Amino acid sequence: MTCSIAPGKIILFGEHFVVKGAPAIGFAVSKYAKVCVEDGYFQVISKQTGNIEQGSVLYRAVKRLITYANSIFKCDEDVRILVDSEIPVGSGMGSSAALSVALAHAYLTHCNASFDKKLVNELAYEAEKEVHSKPSGIDNTLATFGGFLKYRSGVFEKLDIRLGDEVGFLVVNTNLKRQTGIIVEEVLRLYEKYHEVLENVYTAASVLVEKALKSLRERDYESIGRLMLLNHGLLWTIGVSHEINDLIVHKLVGKGCYGAKLSGAGRGGIVIGLVNKSLSTRIEEELRSEGFQVFRVNPDYEGVRSVEDN
Repeated sequence: MTCSIAPGKIILFGEHFVVKGAPAIGFAVSKYAKVCVEDGYFQVISKQTGNIEQGSVLYRAVKRLITYANSIFKCDEDVRILVDSEIPVGSGMGSSAALSVALAHAYLTHCNASFDKKLVNELAYEAEKEVHSKPSGIDNTLATFGGFLKYRSGVFEKLDIRLGDEVGFLVVNTNLKRQTGIIVEEVLRLYEKYHEVLENVYTAASVLVEKALKSLRERDYESIGRLMLLNHGLLWTIGVSHEINDLIVHKLVGKGCYGAKLSGAGRGGIVIGLVNKSLSTRIEEELRSEGFQVFRVNPDYEGVRSVEDN
C-alpha cells in the first residue's frame, strides 16, 4: 500500500478581490488529506463516509485523475483507493484539492512512475475541474508545494516567507454552509452597480496585500494582525461577512489574537486568528466552552509527500 498526504489551505489576504485583478495571499496549513493506493478492483473508500458511489462528484474526480494519469504512464487502473481527510468539507480550506493532490502523488508512486510535483499539480487540477468547473488553481498549488503563495490574474508566485515558531493560527469553523459561486456573482453585481465607490475598495485591497507581504517577511505580527482586521472590514463592505463571522473576529481579538478575519467565500465558513502560541490553549479552551468549533494550524512548508500507512 502506498500513501501520501497533502495539506489544506487558508486564504490570508485578498479573497474575492482577485476576481477584478487584485492579488491574494494564501498558505498551506497543517490539516491533511491522506490517500492510500493498493492493488485491487477499482474502488474508492472514505474513512469518513464509507464506500464512494459511482456517479458522485468525488468518484468522478478520482476516475478523471486516474484516467488522465494513465494517458501519460499507462498505469494499472485496477486499484483500491482509501481516503482519510481531517480537513473540514465546505469550509474554504481546500479539502477537495488536498485529496486530489494526495491521490495523484500516491497513485504515481504506486505506479513507480517518474514524476515531479509539477505533474502532481497538473493531475490534481484536472480532478478539481470535476469538483469546481472553473477552479482557480490556488488550492491544488498550495497543497502540492506548501508554503505561502501570491496569486494574481492566473499567475502564481511562491513566496520566500516563513513565520516564526512563536505564532500560529486559530481556525473557527462556523459550520454555515454556502455556495461560493452564488456569493461571487452577488459581489460582482454589487461592483457593477456601485463601481465608482467600490473601485476604491478594490484598490485598497491591492495595496493591503502589498503591505501584508512586507509585514510577513519582517515577521511584524502586530502589523499582520491589523491588516487582517482591515481586510475583514473590506470584505464586510462588499457584503460577504455574516454576523457570526463578525462575532468570532471580535472574540478572537478580544481574547488576545493579533488580528482575525473571515477566510474564503464568507457568509459563514471559517474565521482565522493570528495568535502567539503562548495564548493558544487558553483562547481555544474559552471558545470551546462557548460552543465554538475551533482548532489550531501552522503553516505547512513541505506540501504533498509520502507517508507510512498506520
